[in-house]
Amino acid sequence: MTPAPELLEIVLREFQSALRENLQASWDEKHGKPPKYGYVEQTEWTDNELKMGKAVAAWRISPGGVHASAIKRLESPKIDGMFYDMFRGWFCFNHDLTAVSINWQTGPRFGRGFRHRIGQDTAGHFLLDRGARTWIS
Repeated sequence: MTPAPELLEIVLREFQSALRENLQASWDEKHGKPPKYGYVEQTEWTDNELKMGKAVAAWRISPGGVHASAIKRLESPKIDGMFYDMFRGWFCFNHDLTAVSINWQTGPRFGRGFRHRIGQDTAGHFLLDRGARTWIS
């Protein structure tokens, strides 16, 4: 099944929110500087939260915007303290679009993964539940 554009938008906003939270946090100088932009891929479904499926779409994100991107092979990131120079995210929907796995990483030991159930409100707009944490680094 192909996800509706509205559903993709909601998922991509989750990545923007994580990027903003990292940028707005008060980090000590020793932690380095968090990334100001990111690259996010939609991948094929996989039951293993830490294994990425084949990329099917990609976006470049910033705190204020989301733009479609070509799928690319990323180079090894530069590291500043505990951060990469670029936020990296990946997500996948299960086959019947009732759940989405959302994962991001801002550093070699700093990332999160969540599994959200997908629902709709009475007006038919998509909603993600709070989500269950699937991994943390």
